[in-house]
Amino acid sequence: MLFSESQSLIKGSDGKDHFQTVLIAIGLFVCSAGFLAMVKRFDLPVFLFLRLEYFALGLLVGSAGLAVHDQNLHRVWLFVFAFAAGFGIPLVGMGITGEMPDLPFRIIWAGIVGLVTAAILGTIDGAVGLGLRRIFANSQLKKR
Repeated sequence: MLFSESQSLIKGSDGKDHFQTVLIAIGLFVCSAGFLAMVKRFDLPVFLFLRLEYFALGLLVGSAGLAVHDQNLHRVWLFVFAFAAGFGIPLVGMGITGEMPDLPFRIIWAGIVGLVTAAILGTIDGAVGLGLRRIFANSQLKKR
C-alpha cells in the first residue's frame, strides 16, 4: 500500500502532454534567464520590487499548486529545475573569478543550480501541495 502510494506520487496518474510540458519548461528557462539578463542591463525602478524572495515565494505557491493539480512531483521538479537553471546562467561566476567563465562552465553551473533547487525547493513545495490536497480531501470525506 505505502509503496504504491509513493510510486504514484513520483510517476503520476497519466503520461499525457509530455511535449507541452517540455515546451513550458523551455519557456520558463528562457524567461528566467532573460529576466536576469535584463535586470543587469537596465536600472529600472520596477526592478527594486522584483526581489529574490518574491521569486522563491512565487516558486513555492506555483509548485504547490502544480503538485495539487497533477498529484505528483514530476512536473514540479522539471519546472523548478528549468526556472532555477535559467536564473543560474546569468549568475555564473559572480565572485568566483574576475572574468566571465566560458560556455561549458556556465552550462554546468546552471545544471547544478537547477538540480539543487529542484531537489530542495521542488520536493518541499510538492510535499506542501500534496499534503494540503490530502488534508482537504480527508476533511471533505469527514463532512459526508
